[in-house]
Amino acid sequence: MPPNASYKAWEMFALASLCTVIAQSNENLVPCAFKPLPLGSVKPNGWLKDQLTLSANGLAGHQHDFYDFFTRWTWLGGTSDYSSFREGFPYWFNGLVPLAYTLNNEHLLEQVDWYNPKVYIKEELNTLPVSETEPLFAYEHGVNVGQGLRALAVFRRVTHNDSLVQMSKDAVDWTFKYHGAASGAILADERLAGLAPYYGSETCTLVETMYSLSYLYQALGDTSYAERCEKTAFNALPVQLTPDWWARQYVPQPNQPYAKHLDETPFWNVNQWGQSYGLEVDYPGCTVNHPQGYPKFTAAIDTKIDCETEYPFSDILTYTITTKSAFDFLVRVPSWADTSETSVSTGSSPTAVKTDSQTGLRKISIPSGTTKVTYRLSTPSIIQ
Repeated sequence: MPPNASYKAWEMFALASLCTVIAQSNENLVPCAFKPLPLGSVKPNGWLKDQLTLSANGLAGHQHDFYDFFTRWTWLGGTSDYSSFREGFPYWFNGLVPLAYTLNNEHLLEQVDWYNPKVYIKEELNTLPVSETEPLFAYEHGVNVGQGLRALAVFRRVTHNDSLVQMSKDAVDWTFKYHGAASGAILADERLAGLAPYYGSETCTLVETMYSLSYLYQALGDTSYAERCEKTAFNALPVQLTPDWWARQYVPQPNQPYAKHLDETPFWNVNQWGQSYGLEVDYPGCTVNHPQGYPKFTAAIDTKIDCETEYPFSDILTYTITTKSAFDFLVRVPSWADTSETSVSTGSSPTAVKTDSQTGLRKISIPSGTTKVTYRLSTPSIIQ
């Protein structure tokens, strides 16, 4: 028997057992409020498509071609990484897969096509210490908080514990009450420290927060999560990157007067380059993690729905819906929209929107064939 035969047999058994457990557990999960659509089935148009294309043509889409860490990542058979967390490759892969399939970009599809499962970090995960720095790091680090906001919704699907629904809501509300910026960002110059507008927010924190909020909306159906996610996506994330998506900031600030090297830093553990634009200012994490923001933000019956809009720069959304079977089409009415002025028309005169008080959704009955729906939002001024 070859010396590694018993190991391979154990590896195959473990993988088979894991597949069985996953198959069984999926049947017992609490279903999401909204069923996720297949990867690549949502195709962006307008401004969002433009931003995703810039990302694909910019830093996100070309790190694979030149970035030094790709040749050294332990996940790909190398011997080192920028962090003992081994996070770099998963961060990059996590964003590039939805970006590649959303745009159907051949260059990116080749990059994310296949990675040999036998090439893995040479150091087993169970040999890593539980805390790399100090026991409270995971609870005060902004990125961990952004990632962790979705945790209770995930636990609920497994445990069927409905008390976690309100706990999730409390966790999100408290986080933004004590550490949130008007832009929708979680303020943390690596560490959570309050509401002072000079603290800034990591690019990593923003994209992780966006994904957590979108997952919470998908899993629990509470419209407040969708509104928070939009706020972060349309207000906080764009300032993190240059217009061509080739450089990013590390911790831009709500009251940031300029983007340049500082003589001294007001931050906790971010250096003087933290608010400037570049490939790797301060730390590589945001370089490899930023691509997931908008691809995951975009993330049955034979139906095609095309939405033509300049939202959030316009308040009119026009849907052209082609379907072989009648179905109910739902549009979300944000809490900030004046429902007395918000209207929907399907060829006839506009009618005022009446929404479900719990979900914030308006149901529109769509017949078979092609239907055009015009949705107009009213946008009153809001002081924060």
